[in-house]
Order: sequence, then structure tokens, then C-alpha cells
Amino acid sequence: MALAKKVAGYSVLRPLGSGGMGEVFLAEHDILRRKVALKKLILPEGQDQSDFEERFFREGRALAELNHQGIVAVYDLFNWRNASYMALEYVQGFDVQQLLKSGALPIDVSTIIALRLAEALEYAHLHR
Repeated sequence: MALAKKVAGYSVLRPLGSGGMGEVFLAEHDILRRKVALKKLILPEGQDQSDFEERFFREGRALAELNHQGIVAVYDLFNWRNASYMALEYVQGFDVQQLLKSGALPIDVSTIIALRLAEALEYAHLHR
């Protein structure tokens, strides 16, 4: 995962992860000095770019309509140098996959995590 040191008005600090449709980097808004998770759309080879960009921006607009403590906020959606980006609220925390490598979580911790996820999911379904 590599990205320019600057993307639009953001300074890229380091990679955070990647998934099926994108790569995510920790970045900082140059003026606001706010850290963000900067998601770059990665297009599968041979796929229509406009189709995936529309889905990406539709996802961003839908997420931007939600306001819940368990759902990250969308700060920005933009194109820069022929690529699509989404600037999201950066939430510092722990990686559950890393945590699980040391064994099963205690039942009370698992229950709290599941409850918080269910609350965010319920909110999203009720507000879409």
C-alpha cells in the first residue's frame, strides 16, 4: 500500500488497512489539523470505473446522513488525480482481530461489543 504524501488538502501519515474496495490511510487535514481515515477507492481490474465510483459516492452520502456514536462520520468525498476518496472520522482504538489472537474474549467484553454493534446497526436501519 503506497500513496502520495499529499492528497488534496490532506497529509498522509501511514497506512491503516485495505479491503475489497479500497485502501485506508491515516491522514491529517492540512488546515484543520484533524486526523482522518482517508479511504481511496481501488477499482477491480476490468471493471467499469464510473459504476464503482457511483457506488463509492453513494456509500459515502448514505453514511453522511447517519449520526450515531457507533458509526464514523464522513467529512469529505472527492476526486483527486483520477481517484476517488472518502475522508472519515478517525477513531483510535484496538484491533479486535489482533486481540483475538491471544485467545477468546471474556463473555462480558464480547457482550458489550456485540450490543454496541447491534445498536449502531439498528440505528442505521431505522434511519435509511
